[in-house]
Amino acid sequence: MNHTGNNNYIEAKIVGSTHIRLQRIDNTISWDKPVHALNWFDSRQLQIYNFYNLLAGRSVKQVGGAPLFKGRLIARVHGTDKDERQVLLVVKYPSPGHFKDMLSNTYFKSVSIIRSLAVKEFTFCLSHSMGDENIPGKRAGGENYAVHHFCGDMNVLNNIRDALQKNSLEIAFSSLKTHELYKIAGNETPERVPAIMDGIVLFKCENENTLNEIVKSEPYQQCLQQSQSSYVGLYQRIL
Repeated sequence: MNHTGNNNYIEAKIVGSTHIRLQRIDNTISWDKPVHALNWFDSRQLQIYNFYNLLAGRSVKQVGGAPLFKGRLIARVHGTDKDERQVLLVVKYPSPGHFKDMLSNTYFKSVSIIRSLAVKEFTFCLSHSMGDENIPGKRAGGENYAVHHFCGDMNVLNNIRDALQKNSLEIAFSSLKTHELYKIAGNETPERVPAIMDGIVLFKCENENTLNEIVKSEPYQQCLQQSQSSYVGLYQRIL
């Protein structure tokens, strides 16, 4: 991996003098550890975005990446409009450097034009898994998963995981933010790509009623009070 001279970030050239910068949030975070990209967005046309995914999949595979989960929101149980996004896509990469290499790829940059037509209100988070990675590879249409994303630290994440285990629920995936993503146009000040969360927990959940019962439980209510903000929704898996 080639660094830019500053050990806290790496950059990828996008077009002209525009760059994307991946900056780790503290210098103890390894550049060699696998990362998960959490892409949250509202879509103008989900079918167009799905088509983009098919095209971009070639670039993701080329750097050793793999999509783990893609779901669309079907019910909100807790949270506000400002924290809501209709689609979640989780993609695993071997390292931040591999993700940077994909962003630099000419083919990927070309097909990303389609993405810009399909997406609005895009937010992004690069994160490290907390050891929960139990999402079945076989795609079974119609599976429902609950998603809890929050602003907070490792303590908040562990409290959510504990509350779910007390409700005898198996966690499919959890991660915490490790890097910020910036867009840099020429000599302008770097512009941070919005991230609406610091952490995420994904767990299997059959329906909205079940999720409501979980969120109303005493251990879970304590978790919601401890986080700076939280959003809990039910997502139907589409990948």
